[in-house]
Amino acid sequence: MSGFRPGDVDSPVGRLRLTVGGLAELARAFGADGPSDLADRLRAMDEVDARTLLRCLCVGAVETWPSATVASALPHATRCIADAVSGHPA
Repeated sequence: MSGFRPGDVDSPVGRLRLTVGGLAELARAFGADGPSDLADRLRAMDEVDARTLLRCLCVGAVETWPSATVASALPHATRCIADAVSGHPA
């Protein structure tokens, strides 16, 4: 794949990548006051939050994806975030 970088995660919806901008967009979208507040929000996320998360990690029409597609992408999104914050892609 062109443009693939360490930390990228391929998912059923395409490549996911957590960037600093994506993280800032997540915090802004969730109204998080800091990293622990954002983590709490992610732990309690609903489907609307899941779509917000995926929109910040990839480019695509997340709002039009069926619920099953959103659900299938979430484990990949979790891996993408874990890889990004640990600095060690799986």
